[in-house]
Amino acid sequence: MKKIKCFIVLLLSICCLTGCGESAEKILEDTLVNMRDLKTLKMTLKAEVGSSLYSLEILEEGTYAENSSYIKTTTSIVGNESINEAYSLKKDGKIYTYHKEAEKEVWKYNIKELQEDNDDLSAVKTIADNYKTVKKVKSEKSGYTKLEVTLDNSKTPSLLGEDEKAEGFDFSKDLILDLYIKDGYIAIIKIDLSNILTEDYAEDITKYTMRFELSDYNKVKEIEIPKDILDKAKLEEE
Repeated sequence: MKKIKCFIVLLLSICCLTGCGESAEKILEDTLVNMRDLKTLKMTLKAEVGSSLYSLEILEEGTYAENSSYIKTTTSIVGNESINEAYSLKKDGKIYTYHKEAEKEVWKYNIKELQEDNDDLSAVKTIADNYKTVKKVKSEKSGYTKLEVTLDNSKTPSLLGEDEKAEGFDFSKDLILDLYIKDGYIAIIKIDLSNILTEDYAEDITKYTMRFELSDYNKVKEIEIPKDILDKAKLEEE
């Protein structure tokens, strides 16, 4: 979830934009007014990696209420599929996380102190300066406004959850995101990571993309963790 939140932080950043037209900046400003008050949403992430030897697809479907969430992650590697599930609940200053690993029927849970970064939606409320440029471009999707955002490449490693010397990435290259806005909210985020691969990796990897779809803003009700999970889950040992 932290990686997903990092990307949303990027896309809600508005401070000190350079090289962008007024129309693009105004669109972002108006969108931020709505996003600052956001409390709940649904979000789907689809990541695809393809090469001459294998294919990997990750589908993460998340429902985020103000004090609870549910995430289902489906991973497919060369046709083999596995599913992980997780619930979280914020209560009395703590966050309770229940999860079940693929092919295991045993649910486990852990309890941690609730910190600011435990907030599933903190990223959409945070303003950060991570843009180099932003511009409005023609949208191929009817009813959507499309912005092309170039990130500050000095921030890219941490935003991807990678070390600056992570194998396979060339962080001197610009990472460009496509941001689609509809009805005043961010609706779709498209990222092509193949553009920042090193030459050696780019020769083998034919596809490396991420697509986020966001919906049901402020419409999600609190999620109830099934009673049988609460009754049977085992506390994880530290």
